[in-house]
Amino acid sequence: MELSQRRAGARQGLPCRQGVPANRLIAVGKGKANPVVRCEDSDRSALIKCLEPNRRVEVEHITVERRVG
Repeated sequence: MELSQRRAGARQGLPCRQGVPANRLIAVGKGKANPVVRCEDSDRSALIKCLEPNRRVEVEHITVERRVG
């Protein structure tokens, strides 16, 4: 979980550098709680390759506000 949270926090930095206020973003590491694939490989390199889809970023909701006036 700790590694997952660090990865999530690192990904949060890009939108902030592009002008999105940090208080509008929440980075949550899911760890093993929400896998896309489950892997049973005993070979290390095959296991690493199999687990790649689980290392992802999901954006759930973005609200764009525009002031009219």
